[in-house]
Amino acid sequence: MTIISNTYQELVGTSFPDDIDTYEKLSDITLGTLQYALQYSSLYNQGRLSEAYDLLEQYPDLKRCIINADKINKLIDSTKALQTYSLSLNSSLNNTINTVFTIGTTVNNLSTTVSSLTTNVTNINTTVNNITTKVEAIEETGTTVTKETLGLGNVENTSDANKSVKYATSAGSATTASNCTGNSDTVDGYHITVSSADLTAGTSTLKTNTFCFVYE
Repeated sequence: MTIISNTYQELVGTSFPDDIDTYEKLSDITLGTLQYALQYSSLYNQGRLSEAYDLLEQYPDLKRCIINADKINKLIDSTKALQTYSLSLNSSLNNTINTVFTIGTTVNNLSTTVSSLTTNVTNINTTVNNITTKVEAIEETGTTVTKETLGLGNVENTSDANKSVKYATSAGSATTASNCTGNSDTVDGYHITVSSADLTAGTSTLKTNTFCFVYE
C-alpha cells in the first residue's frame, strides 16, 4: 500500500479525512464462484501463493469472497483515522465553545459599558435641558443676571451704618474720633494706641499715622 492520507501519513490504508475511503463490497461464495474458490484454496494450501493471487485477479467475483490482511488493515487504518480526527474535532469544538463564552462575556461587558454611557448621556442631556429652560426663562422675562438677582447687592460700597462691627456702636468721621486714649507707643513712625473706651463720633482729629485699637 502507498501513503494515501495527507493528514495521517502513518495510516497508509486510508485517505480520511482528506477524502472518503471506498471499499469494495464483499460477497459470499456462490455456485458460480465455488470451483474457483476450491482452486484458490488448493493453490494456497500447496504454497503456490503467486498462482493463488493471480487467480483472484482473474476472477473479481472470487476476490470479493476473500477476506485477507490487506482488507483488514485498511479497515484498521480507517478506524484509527476516524478516532484521531474525532478527538481532534472534539478538542477544537471545546476551544470554539470557550471562545464563544469569552466573546459572550465581552459582549455583556460592552453592553454594561454602553448602558452606563447611555445613562451618562441622558444625565448630560437632562442638565443641558435644564440650563436651556432657565436661559429661555431669562430671555422671556428680560431678566439680567446681576448681584441683586443673586442676593449680593451689598457686596460693594456697604455704608458704615450697615456694617456689623461689634465694638463700633456709633460711626463717625474716618478722620476724627474721641476717647482714643490709653497705652501708646511709636513704631517706625506710626503711633499705636490701645484703648478700652468705645469710639464715638467727635471732633477730635486723630494724629497722622495713628492706629487706634479698641478692646473690650
